[in-house]
Amino acid sequence: MGIYRCNQCGTVAEHPYQQGMGQIACARCQHPVSVYDTVFFVQKLLERYLATARELKA
Repeated sequence: MGIYRCNQCGTVAEHPYQQGMGQIACARCQHPVSVYDTVFFVQKLLERYLATARELKA
């Protein structure tokens, strides 16, 4: 399963993921969104979290 987050309405949801797939419509507002592989999505989320934690610690 893949994950997407809509920049328009903030919805975070799962969607079947296939490599190289294009955008889909958000389930809530129909805005076009990109679906990301779960591992990729979590890696990017952790990068942002850890960068913020380092900044707050400094």
